[in-house]
Amino acid sequence: MPVGPSDIQASFVDLLKVLTGLARETDFSCFFEGAAGAAAELLGADGAALIMHEDDDVLRYRFFLGLPEDYQQQYANYRFSSSQGTAGEVFRTRRSVYFSDYPSSPNAMPEYVAAGLKSNLVLPVFAGEQTLGVLAVSWFSCSGPPHVDEVSVKVAELLASMIGAAYHRQELEQELLRRAQHDALTGLCNRVLLFDRMMHAFHQADRSERLAAVLVMDIDGFKRVNDRMGHEAGDRLLREVASRIRDVARESDTIARLGGDEFVVLLENVHSLDEVGRIIRRILAALNIQITVNGMSERVGVSIGATVYPFDDN
Repeated sequence: MPVGPSDIQASFVDLLKVLTGLARETDFSCFFEGAAGAAAELLGADGAALIMHEDDDVLRYRFFLGLPEDYQQQYANYRFSSSQGTAGEVFRTRRSVYFSDYPSSPNAMPEYVAAGLKSNLVLPVFAGEQTLGVLAVSWFSCSGPPHVDEVSVKVAELLASMIGAAYHRQELEQELLRRAQHDALTGLCNRVLLFDRMMHAFHQADRSERLAAVLVMDIDGFKRVNDRMGHEAGDRLLREVASRIRDVARESDTIARLGGDEFVVLLENVHSLDEVGRIIRRILAALNIQITVNGMSERVGVSIGATVYPFDDN
């Protein structure tokens, strides 16, 4: 059936509505659903998956829309080499690829064939000049058309690039938030995030009728290390202290560096004072450290003070 001017105008109006909605969307999950849903609807596909590149040269599934539930469960966070499959080819060449008969395509991966993938259009996902990953628009319930027209591919590429820009913006925002809340040297929480966690811990202690404890510690001998061995050795010692506290603290504990050689451990959901004492003893044992630089050695430890909520609330 021929497509008339009114059909083209209606399609343009629909696309404009989608783009307007995306321009106002601040949550990335919702943005992905809107953009990927528009691409899938435009092409008559079942849905789409966002596959992103990671530092160790692998691709990883991150988001799904409209694909079979068992497929999403099987491939949630699935990782594979960026040299594999159609996704790898598109990531490397930065060009879109469409296969109407995926099982017979040269880069078909057996696990996807077994999962029932019949056709797919894979589009590069950009942020500026950087390739972040690919958007795979897929057909499972039936095969896609023998060919996808150029205009539809261009629109789908635009939507994929918009997804890339939104994803990149989200990553930047999360990194800025992480830097605002964490110590740059050790990666531990800073006083801003610690204060927020303390308020939450005290509130939870009131509700659960359990205890919360704050352990404040500084390094005995830190000044000697800095004076004798230099600031690089001091920084190395601070990172070692942070690592050792992580090793012995509970998963639910918050570890923070306030500055200099001062560290804090916030203990939530504590059952007894004996439990606080056991954790303190583990930290003291772990932080009996000997540091050696250029033949010079210093042994350091920590001094720990503790306050327990609600006993020390006043």
